[in-house]
Amino acid sequence: MYKSNELIEKPVISLETGKQIGFIKDLIISWNEGIVKYLYLETGGILNKNDTAIPLKNFKRLAGDWVPLVRLEALEEIHEDGERWSNYRGRKIISNWGREIGFLAEIIFSFPDGKIDCIEISDGLLKDFINGREKVHLKAFETLSDNMIIIKENLGGDK
Repeated sequence: MYKSNELIEKPVISLETGKQIGFIKDLIISWNEGIVKYLYLETGGILNKNDTAIPLKNFKRLAGDWVPLVRLEALEEIHEDGERWSNYRGRKIISNWGREIGFLAEIIFSFPDGKIDCIEISDGLLKDFINGREKVHLKAFETLSDNMIIIKENLGGDK
């Protein structure tokens, strides 16, 4: 399992040339499918930066401090049918009973299929340190709005 924030800013190395071709700038997610579809890369140099989204399946493995590509021609596959992880990170999470739970801190997903296992909710640095972060599965999501996420919460005898 991989955490989203562990991948951001990681360099991407070509398996064919052994050279760095860019770094991971963001993840592209399909919330409806519950998967990470693409890694969004920034490639090129200081004067000619280019952004491209590469399907997760085109990466051979994720390990250590680098992420190799299976092949360089994958860079030509520019897609973005999904939503950027950075647009959701930090979004307030509230239960369907109105309880403020915290904010979206991480997504945890498998490789190479990109299936999102769960999200991590932060309730602030001190509470995270003392209690740890709460993990919630995507099936608990009720609503994703522009400024918050509402999740299902059973209280008392509610079934």
